[in-house]
Amino acid sequence: MRGQIASAARAAGAAFHSLTPQHWTDYFRWQLLEREHGAPRSVVVLDPDVVFWKSVEDWDFGSTLVAGRLIPQLGSDDDPLIGMPRLHSSFLWVPDIGRLRQAVLDESQPGVPWDCISERQRKVEGSLHLWDTFAELYGRLGARCTPFSEEALDCYDHLFYGSYFPLLDAGMPASFDAIRMGHAAAASNDLTRLKGI
Repeated sequence: MRGQIASAARAAGAAFHSLTPQHWTDYFRWQLLEREHGAPRSVVVLDPDVVFWKSVEDWDFGSTLVAGRLIPQLGSDDDPLIGMPRLHSSFLWVPDIGRLRQAVLDESQPGVPWDCISERQRKVEGSLHLWDTFAELYGRLGARCTPFSEEALDCYDHLFYGSYFPLLDAGMPASFDAIRMGHAAAASNDLTRLKGI
């Protein structure tokens, strides 16, 4: 797979860099908040399990800090687990890394960097609250972020848990049947079955 991606990148005139394997939150932190040498002005974070139906290359998010698919709060006060709202990391636009870094610095305590990317959990009034990847950032800076519009969401689909769903499937509740259908569609090699998933 890596060789195919590298070949496709070179064929499109793009550079391909293979990095040491690491947890995705560590990579996001390095790419968006820590990278110095060769740091680009803007970044698009993209999972390999995204399928595009229309071009998105001319999108412009102006002065927003981060743009992406909004995952709303999952669960309610009487549920044992509540997922906090966030912009999903499968497809994120960061128009200006410097502006994002400054906003994160402004939210940090002196001498203590704010970890706005990593997952964390905490009990709140009897329910376990989950701040998944980027939920902490969206919780504090959401007014300066842009959720993708319905029109933008129609340009692509993301196969949730694309590379490791078989490891999770047995423990997933029936409410994950839509994700199971997406994986069955992907396995059929008919990508059009993924449209709207």
